[in-house]
Amino acid sequence: MKRLFRRHRNSDSGPSRPRQQESSQQSPQQSTTPRSLDHLDLSSMVARRDEIEQTIQDDSESVESAPLSDTNTLYYSNQERLQLQETYNQNFTMYLPYLIRQLRLNSSDNNPNYSMYHHAELTSSQETVASTANKYSIMGKLAINYNHKRRMILVHELFKNSTLLFLNEESFSLFKDLRAQHKDKLTIVPEKYRSKGLGMPFLRMDSHSYLKVGEDNADITFQRFYENVKKPKIETSSPPPISYRYCNVQIKSFTSIKRLTFIFYPEGKPSFKVILFQHNFKPIADFCYKDTRFRIFGNSLISFGVVPNFKLLIIDKDKPSLCDNVYDRPFFKISSIVKKRRSSSVSLDGNSGNMPEVDITKMANPYPNADNPLLKFDQSQYISRNKSYVSNDLPPFGNVQDAHSYLKETSVIPKRYREQARLETYSDLSSMSQGIDTKSTNSLDIDTLVLACINMTIREIVSKRNSKVTSNLELVNRYNYMGGSIYANSGGGGILGSM
Repeated sequence: MKRLFRRHRNSDSGPSRPRQQESSQQSPQQSTTPRSLDHLDLSSMVARRDEIEQTIQDDSESVESAPLSDTNTLYYSNQERLQLQETYNQNFTMYLPYLIRQLRLNSSDNNPNYSMYHHAELTSSQETVASTANKYSIMGKLAINYNHKRRMILVHELFKNSTLLFLNEESFSLFKDLRAQHKDKLTIVPEKYRSKGLGMPFLRMDSHSYLKVGEDNADITFQRFYENVKKPKIETSSPPPISYRYCNVQIKSFTSIKRLTFIFYPEGKPSFKVILFQHNFKPIADFCYKDTRFRIFGNSLISFGVVPNFKLLIIDKDKPSLCDNVYDRPFFKISSIVKKRRSSSVSLDGNSGNMPEVDITKMANPYPNADNPLLKFDQSQYISRNKSYVSNDLPPFGNVQDAHSYLKETSVIPKRYREQARLETYSDLSSMSQGIDTKSTNSLDIDTLVLACINMTIREIVSKRNSKVTSNLELVNRYNYMGGSIYANSGGGGILGSM
């Protein structure tokens, strides 16, 4: 495009000077004569138009040419650079929000009004930034090892009121095609596809909020689908199970936070817990998993009526977390409550960011200590637009996007299987067995399943809260409408006026 503006400028500046000289040499009689369209150089205008069109075509062909498509110097638009890249390591050099934050931190004036698009032409030549990927460990592995982005699809099942999770868009498309062909069968996905982990969901989420009818008095339950359905040794009339319990979620609400206890039951391995604390007044939900402090961040966590979009962050070492300073809160008020707080509290050593030595999952009633700065109200944090909650050291490790954010057309007609959202996280494929298709559910690891369950749970909580608020508003509006009608029909006095 620079070549375009250069040619255009030269073509304008060249002929302009002779025209000025000719006009100055004209007699007064000629200068007063009005010029007609015949005097315009139409041939030069047509030639200039053809030149501009050819320049644009040359630039577009050079960007999308076959030789460049096979190299590492691909053209990335700013819109593409606002999305998480295909590998986690690429985010250190290509993810614009992360690069802009680094520029702001390293700028001498640290101007808060620094424009994001001032450095929109950032390139991937910043090797110094990319080298930081080798300095951080995520879930016990180097950040550079996460070389594959999972783009999973959340689908709402209408009649069962449950949520299915597919590994990718291709799997969901194959599922819809198989459903159209095998509607009469008990299982939609045939065995030849199921054994390969194709065209089938791998998780099903059921919400039992306010009813407590789930297993082990759980609010939310997750079922993991079998790739190979186990046939019973003895023939029975009942069909073999196609899924097994994978996770139970128990929710406990307090004044300032919610505590979510995730109990995972991986097949063939011992069960384990993950504790998450979600703030009721700040857009954060923190949890610790495999020596890594994660944070789910998004305004939709506290704002009503907002599309449930949020990001999965890794908390900086020098920033607090709701999982810091956790103590075993007594269930009853006793005289030694202060002593127990000090003796059983779990804290981080300064700003080291290391995980606590005591396992909070073994506490009967874990709760953040009152000294945690995130439990204190700080008006400056709201003025800064929640910048203090965003991580600076590392790019996001995943996100959740509502379908309305990326689908061009959404049908208002209810569908049996409707796409709700898209969930993105990163995986390490280096330890995966060779020959396994990355698009198959057989390639899933425990870390991906754990992060998927946690993100789906937070989205379910936000969606149910928005639905509840919307229902209450509709009820209030209906009540006000009925009240206004009664008021008008009673001659201005309403019910009270007629008494």
